[in-house]
Amino acid sequence: ALNDALTGTDSSTQAGASPASGYVPSWDTAHKPHNGRKSWRVKQGAQPLWYKRQHNVRVWAQSGAARVKRHRPATGPARSFFE
Repeated sequence: ALNDALTGTDSSTQAGASPASGYVPSWDTAHKPHNGRKSWRVKQGAQPLWYKRQHNVRVWAQSGAARVKRHRPATGPARSFFE
């Protein structure tokens, strides 16, 4: 019955299952596998901390600007823009 529904040749006379009754199964809404690019951070989180420290894996997500700021030399005391 499933093979008949997939090929479009329905051998049974069930109402609602034949293409003549207006019901056509749509496979567009079936789950499509994603490529995994978005879940790499989740997969990295499954490693133990000692392994991350040993292999220099980033533990905290940080923007590029914040990473650059860590290595900039400290300027004097913070001044206001309006002084």
